[in-house]
Amino acid sequence: MGGLFGIRASDRLSLNAEVTLDRSNLDGSIPIRQQWFFRTSLSPLIHLPAGAFATAIGPRVGLYSGRSDYAVGTANVELRDSGFSTGINAGAFLPMSAQAAIGLLLSFDVMWGRRTCIPSRTFQNGAIQQCGPTTDIGKVLGLAAGLLF
Repeated sequence: MGGLFGIRASDRLSLNAEVTLDRSNLDGSIPIRQQWFFRTSLSPLIHLPAGAFATAIGPRVGLYSGRSDYAVGTANVELRDSGFSTGINAGAFLPMSAQAAIGLLLSFDVMWGRRTCIPSRTFQNGAIQQCGPTTDIGKVLGLAAGLLF
């Protein structure tokens, strides 16, 4: 769940901020009981008329933090990570009046951070560490309904 809130700087530009909270329960080779991601982003939009529609497109840059709870054998492991995200928003809106429009907003995000590794000695000394170079650790594609006014 989340939201994009902003103000119009001009007829063609709006300055926006996004807040997103994602929670998921996943099944995989390592059982993940629960996964949380919190993101905040700056997301300016350029508004362009396109016939009967109004379109909007713009970049998004933000920060995220995440937490994953794993069940590994009889042990429970909690991993926390954080990094930054980059992406793009694009939408099409149908005017309802001179001040309001309704439509859809498509967004794509790439989260960048350092992978978290669990060495085989983890359960002996409790060490969980980051490993590898900064790389994309997740991609998110979203579609949301929107109201512009």
